[in-house]
Amino acid sequence: MQRSTPNTLLLALLLAPTLAFAPACKSSEPARPALKTLDVSSQLVGVYEALTAELGAASTAVEGLRGTVESQGIIRREKVAVGDLQAAYDSLGKAIGSLEKSQKSVVGARETLRKTVEKQLKQWDADIAGFESADLRATTQKRRDTAATRFATLSTELDGVAKSVEGYLGRLGEVKRALAHDLTPEGVGALDAILKDTAGASQPLADEVGRAMAALREYAGTLSAKG
Repeated sequence: MQRSTPNTLLLALLLAPTLAFAPACKSSEPARPALKTLDVSSQLVGVYEALTAELGAASTAVEGLRGTVESQGIIRREKVAVGDLQAAYDSLGKAIGSLEKSQKSVVGARETLRKTVEKQLKQWDADIAGFESADLRATTQKRRDTAATRFATLSTELDGVAKSVEGYLGRLGEVKRALAHDLTPEGVGALDAILKDTAGASQPLADEVGRAMAALREYAGTLSAKG
């Protein structure tokens, strides 16, 4: 049998209080429900920023298609290389694909935010129902209802942006399908005014997305101690 040395006994005595205290250090207090909403809101802002970049890329692609013909002048359009038109057309297709992917990410993040806020409000309701103080219940209920109204307003704005982006994607898709039948210098030249308007329409849409991001940040600020 191994005997305990004085040093071993001393070490055990020193560690005993620490080991006994360790479990007591863990907190059973749940995280603030609003913190999850803040995190998801921040993620959605990031997705919107990526969407803005893709809108710019789509506009550049449309302008690039115009440039293959516009830079040649009407008289020299027959000299435009077919390869240049095809490359510009392919670039437009890639830009549309990237924008569609970015829009799907927005839809997914938007749905995550909706579910997160619904869960937060449900927990808020449950907590309010458990308050014994009538004054605390009434005041907290008012704060909860204010937050819900703010989110409803935000949701309306975000839904409007989604419809605008979908409309722009539809417009880009129609232009691409039209050119699929007439990818010639004359065909591109005939659509020049439409292409110009389509390219220019991306900036007002990007501005709309920017306002949505500002509204989202403002909403998140109402839930933050730093807001």
